[in-house]
Amino acid sequence: MEIYFLIGYISTLFIQFFFYILAGLSLHKAKKQAQNTKKQPKIAENGKQKLPSVSLVICARNEADNLKNHLPNLLYQQYKGEWEIIVVDDDSFDNSLEILAHFERQYPQKLRVIGLKNKEKAGKKVALQAGINAAKGEWILLTDADCCPNSFNWLGLMVGKAMENPQTEIVLGFSPYREKNTLLSAWIGYETALTGLQYISFAHWGKAYMGVGRNLLYKKSLFLEKNNFKNHKITSGDDDLFINEASNSTNTQVCLDKNSFCKSQPAGNWKGLYMQKKRHFAAGNFYPTRVKIYLFVIAQSHFWAHIGCLLWIVFYGINPLILTFWAIRNILIWGIMAYICGFIFDYKKKLYLLPFFDLVVPIYYCIFAATFTNNQKKIQWK
Repeated sequence: MEIYFLIGYISTLFIQFFFYILAGLSLHKAKKQAQNTKKQPKIAENGKQKLPSVSLVICARNEADNLKNHLPNLLYQQYKGEWEIIVVDDDSFDNSLEILAHFERQYPQKLRVIGLKNKEKAGKKVALQAGINAAKGEWILLTDADCCPNSFNWLGLMVGKAMENPQTEIVLGFSPYREKNTLLSAWIGYETALTGLQYISFAHWGKAYMGVGRNLLYKKSLFLEKNNFKNHKITSGDDDLFINEASNSTNTQVCLDKNSFCKSQPAGNWKGLYMQKKRHFAAGNFYPTRVKIYLFVIAQSHFWAHIGCLLWIVFYGINPLILTFWAIRNILIWGIMAYICGFIFDYKKKLYLLPFFDLVVPIYYCIFAATFTNNQKKIQWK
């Protein structure tokens, strides 16, 4: 029995080594490519190639303060092609429309506002569909009202990535949360980096399965071709379910230039984080079977890397070989995650908590993920 346990445990660690090393190398390569082509959008703008038109679409519901604080950073984007901003107000009952009207008067050539009232269907997808259908641009760039790009060249960098390859129809950006000096913020940063490690590495391997609607670029024609979200069975998943449906091995790029990141406001408490993750995980039930298998294997290997070592000690006593394998796994993966958090995704606060989070995340996967996928019809985006 011990030999089978040992073989199973070593196999689990091999899966962990295999995934983290390859995923880490993929993100390192993507980051280096972003650094080497940092000036490409500027070169393209000065060259003979015409820059494509872009519509930046934001869906907002009761986001008056965020619109007031962050809309100027979007309006000041430096992009020499034709572009516009469309804000879809989804039946807000605060003073969002007053603030939007003020900005619309200041920037009549750049900003358009669409107001939705008494929608027949709930959810963000209806608002997003209205914005995209009204868009004049060839490309649609998505973000949220509480997001602020890292630079005024965000739009140009995302479009520049799309222009690297004529087959590109989708560019996945990264959207970190603003860091605070709290345990909650550190956990959110770790979990966001772990999720980014997974979905960006898979996209780099030609198997994209999700993106984040806080920083996502795709062709309007692709959206129309995929039937305007009509194939989706739930109100959430406007980003990852669309990527599942529209992405293929050649049409998706990732942009990891730090200046292309779009920072978002994190949940203010653990309950808020739970509700946010409940929305995010709900779409997971509708992922393709192959994606579910990939993510299940990764999550289970993480779980058994720690639990397997503990069970061995409980049933068979301390084994130096098992402890050595476990220690090597931890040193390797903690090092990779520190690199991913600090260098790739620019999360630098409380990195000393990474070992603790690595031990906790299997519980997060196995207990909470199961509950997040329940009661999907009750989920609302705001």
